Amino acid sequence: MILLDNVEELLRGRRFCIVTVDMQNDSCSSKSPGSRNNDHEFKREAATNLSKFLDIARKANTPVIHVKNVHSEWTDNAVWATRREQSGLLYRSGSWGAEWWEEFPQNWPKPNEYVVVKHRWSGFHGTDLDMVLRSKKFETIILVGVSSSGCVDATARDAFMLGYGVIVLSDCTWAKTRESHESSLKRLNHHHGIVTTSEEVLKTLAPQKSLLTE
Repeated sequence: MILLDNVEELLRGRRFCIVTVDMQNDSCSSKSPGSRNNDHEFKREAATNLSKFLDIARKANTPVIHVKNVHSEWTDNAVWATRREQSGLLYRSGSWGAEWWEEFPQNWPKPNEYVVVKHRWSGFHGTDLDMVLRSKKFETIILVGVSSSGCVDATARDAFMLGYGVIVLSDCTWAKTRESHESSLKRLNHHHGIVTTSEEVLKTLAPQKSLLTE
């Protein structure tokens, strides 16, 4: 059995896609109460890196799936309502906060890209993400978005448990602070996937551009 313990092994000869997580106003915008006490300079830096990465990946026809967070009275329960998130006022269905981050429209889904709606931290919990990945025979996912200490981490954990190769881009993900981001990625890299940069992934993908168009 070949151990898939580096970026090259997880990408070359395997079907893969990019999965963005929670690129929404309530996760990202400085106007949202959910982003209070965030390092907004750090956030915009990572979002800019993500824009550049997506632009190159899309030109190579790399599949992209977007996961978004939406809550309503239909999905809330007494336990979930206790989360420390502005008393559950964020990501409400139909609200500005649940919309894609207005500051970076270049990171919004394209017409040919799939959108998964989730109601918990993980992109897999109670969604069709696993079915979509298996239907398209994807074996590895490249995770980007927010937050590295929350929903990106939860999605990476579930992906690993389900048998997917997991790559998390350190320069295209973020948390409230750089310290929290670095701590979370260190733990994730040790247990549930490989943490690397967008530059390193693009170097690996360059020789196999033909695979991306299959």
